[in-house]
Amino acid sequence: MNVNKAYNLTMQKVTNLRQSIDTTIKLSKGRNNKDTVEKYNLPDRLDPKRWYHITFLPMTSQEANQIAQARKELGWQGICFDTGGSFGYRDWEINWSFRVEDVPDGEWEKRSDEIEEFIQSEIEKSS
Repeated sequence: MNVNKAYNLTMQKVTNLRQSIDTTIKLSKGRNNKDTVEKYNLPDRLDPKRWYHITFLPMTSQEANQIAQARKELGWQGICFDTGGSFGYRDWEINWSFRVEDVPDGEWEKRSDEIEEFIQSEIEKSS
């Protein structure tokens, strides 16, 4: 799969999630960093004009799980990007970190799952 097809699949997931979860999409700040753009503006990487910072604002654990599942499904297809979050939000960095692996990156998936588990445990502690 090429990076443009991966981007389209990812943004389709975002569109689907936006139908039921409050979401904000902003231009990535990295677009304005000349060194970052120069370093990652390569044929096999996502065009900097397509770099976005997406924040999902899940209200329930079910919505948080929908976001985690969508991210996992993308990972199974070899689509990797930076993710994060905390109580009440999840971030997807569709930016210089966006890449496509020929084989799904199990380490990326494991780290992503660990992040989601950590966020969920912190939410549970604060409840």
